[in-house]
Amino acid sequence: MSWSIYLTDIDPATLEEAAAKEYTDFTGRYHDMDEVFPAMEEQFKTAVDAARSLLPTVGEGNVNVTLSGHANPGHRPRAGYANDLVTVSVSSAAHPAPKE
Repeated sequence: MSWSIYLTDIDPATLEEAAAKEYTDFTGRYHDMDEVFPAMEEQFKTAVDAARSLLPTVGEGNVNVTLSGHANPGHRPRAGYANDLVTVSVSSAAHPAPKE
């Protein structure tokens, strides 16, 4: 099952809390995917850890974070479905000072 979390212009200190809320909202819309939720949860937690580790590389201030992936039950390939993947994007949301 594919999943995506978009966090825009957030305080880096709130990354885990904001991501967890969005993930809970996303997964709350699905009730027939119990077999894949453990694999998605593992991907999500690892993606948050990766995003946190990248925060120092984009400077100070608020950030934009995108976490997404596709999980199959047990991380095993299935015919007709995408293979497992995880993507993490972290960018500065800072606005440059106006030119004088």
